[in-house]
Amino acid sequence: MPHTIAEADWKVLRRVHPLALERYSENVLAEIERVTQNSAQNPHQRYLDIFKIIERRDREIASIFNDLKRSNALTMLARMRAAGLLTEAEFFSLSPETRSAIELLLAHGESSVWRLRVGYVLDDLNKLKKMIDNRLPGCWRSNRAFPRNPADLDPHPHRSHARQHPSR
Repeated sequence: MPHTIAEADWKVLRRVHPLALERYSENVLAEIERVTQNSAQNPHQRYLDIFKIIERRDREIASIFNDLKRSNALTMLARMRAAGLLTEAEFFSLSPETRSAIELLLAHGESSVWRLRVGYVLDDLNKLKKMIDNRLPGCWRSNRAFPRNPADLDPHPHRSHARQHPSR
């Protein structure tokens, strides 16, 4: 499965992103409207229900729509598809490869989507580990610029670094 999508699919996502966001927002507002119109509950309970809806939907909107970049495009499209935010015409305007990848991600559940993102994170962590292995302990400078033994840097090894205070 490719880590990035084709240029044509990226253009489709950039075109569809604001439309899907608008659809999502309309769904949230309709849900809030249903709670608002429920006269069987007292106003404070309706307020609490609306607050819970907004909290939950805020997390969802962030997981679906935030971080629009090409490396996250496949994940974003899969989440939009899972939330029912892509029309059939929009979905079928994607390349067959991208549609297959989205269907594969959705067939294996949300854990596949997160595994895809975790793969990127693990790659970055492995690169970071290699960088850290090339550094002195407790120092963020590269080993290549400094000797392994910090004492070799002291131009006056016979002097003590502690300041002597004269007694009065």
